[in-house]
Amino acid sequence: MIDAALAVADVKPETVGYVECHATGTGLGDAIELTAMNKVFPAGRDTPCVLGSLKPSIGHLDRASGVTGLIRATLAVREHVLPGTPNFETPNPALAAAGDRFTVLSGHRPWPQGPHPRRAGVSSFGLGGTNAHVVLEEAPPRPPLPSRPGPHVLAFSAADPAALEALTVRLRDHLAAHPELRLADVAHTLQQSRGRFALRRAVVCRDLPDAVAALSDPRRLLDGETSRSDAPRAAGRRRRCPRRLVVRPRLGDGRPGRAAGARGCGPGDGGTPRAGAAGPARGPRGHRPGRRRRRRRPR
Repeated sequence: MIDAALAVADVKPETVGYVECHATGTGLGDAIELTAMNKVFPAGRDTPCVLGSLKPSIGHLDRASGVTGLIRATLAVREHVLPGTPNFETPNPALAAAGDRFTVLSGHRPWPQGPHPRRAGVSSFGLGGTNAHVVLEEAPPRPPLPSRPGPHVLAFSAADPAALEALTVRLRDHLAAHPELRLADVAHTLQQSRGRFALRRAVVCRDLPDAVAALSDPRRLLDGETSRSDAPRAAGRRRRCPRRLVVRPRLGDGRPGRAAGARGCGPGDGGTPRAGAAGPARGPRGHRPGRRRRRRRPR
């Protein structure tokens, strides 16, 4: 399975620098996994392949263990870090015998750039025989994007004045600590990817240093308040909306405009029935709510 995944990815085993193992922590299971890897990864590497597992840190997540290992390996490739295994002291005998091919780190270590892109493997095995191995490769570097000249609008919001002031300070400190950020990207993220609370604040700035200065100057802060809030509602609070009419047409009973009189709860409805709205919806077998049903006498 591992060699098949490497063949599909067109990757040589000696170019893989890290493998996120299934590593259940049992003597039998780990030995079987290492035996399979010994058949795929050749001996005589310049640097041994680092093996690791997330299970010693957070435990076995059952069905989610495979995807968490995939996330960890992805972050390791992106951040150029070879992950360590907490509390690792003595290797498994099968691992000790393959010391020229594999190693386990007790702590994180920088992942240096080599002649090939950084590559990692992820193994996930199931009791039912659903086994998988995925090969990850470092993405090519992005070309530098052209800078977009200002002015730019930094807009944000909060639920109360204290939170708004704290958010202003955090945004100012973040921009000051990361001068490599593109102000156009920051403005886009604030406008498109954040919830909108009732208290609004915005600043207009030319570049990143001007943004830091504007957030520190109360005279340049543009404040406002709206009665509408697009932020998620607190848990337990239910939205009041007009009662809906449920239309369940029977087979062969549908026709255009049949649901034209249904009341909605979406924007623009206002809670008023539309033109042509009929009376209350009928229940099963044409029964109207509020009326007593007559029972048929057995013959």
